[in-house]
Amino acid sequence: MEQNSGMDPFTLRVKSDSILERDVGELRMLLSAAIDQIYSFPHIFPDSPLEAIEIEPREMESPERGPVVVCPDAELYEMVVRATFETIGAQEYADRREEIKPLELPLHEYVAYLYSAIVAVSEFLAQESQ
Repeated sequence: MEQNSGMDPFTLRVKSDSILERDVGELRMLLSAAIDQIYSFPHIFPDSPLEAIEIEPREMESPERGPVVVCPDAELYEMVVRATFETIGAQEYADRREEIKPLELPLHEYVAYLYSAIVAVSEFLAQESQ
C-alpha cells in the first residue's frame, strides 16, 4: 500500500494552530477598533462602577465560570460577583462587589468568545446610534 506524501500530523497541527492564532489577532484588532467607537461604555449593572458588556455565548455557558464580559480595554474577562449580607440592629445591609479576572480558555474556545464580543459590541453600537 502506497503512503500519502501529504503533511505529517505534527506539521498539520502546527500549521492549523498558526492560522488560528493569526485569526485571533485579526479578531482582537477588529474588536478593539469597534470598542474605540463607543462614546460612553455602559455599566454592567445600573449601580455598578464596572463598565462592561456581557458577551456570554449561550452555547458556551458553564456553571464553573462567571459571566464573561468585554471591557473598555477590549479584553475579555470572567466576572465574579461577591455578595455579603449583614444585619446591624433591625437593618439588613448587602454589599455586592463585582470583580473581573482575565478569561483563560483554550484558543479554540477563546475564538467563540471573541466573536461573541464583536457581535455584542456591534449591537451596542447600533443601539447607541439610534
